[in-house]
Amino acid sequence: MPRDVMETLLARCEEGEVDCIIPEIKPGDQIRLMSGPFANNVAAIEALDSKGRVRVLLDILGSRRSLRVDMRAIGPV
Repeated sequence: MPRDVMETLLARCEEGEVDCIIPEIKPGDQIRLMSGPFANNVAAIEALDSKGRVRVLLDILGSRRSLRVDMRAIGPV
């Protein structure tokens, strides 16, 4: 992996863990779910909370569903 990419990732680490691979997100942004039963699906950020969770809107079988996921479970589209 290129050194500058590693430095960027390490700058986002807290206690050896990457908090979020997306530096700044806000409601309306598109993200990809990286883990869990809906992994690899694209969703829209609905809301953020102070506990590191994100509420996303996911299209499932023609309707939008709101899900809460951990910030570490999302990535860029």
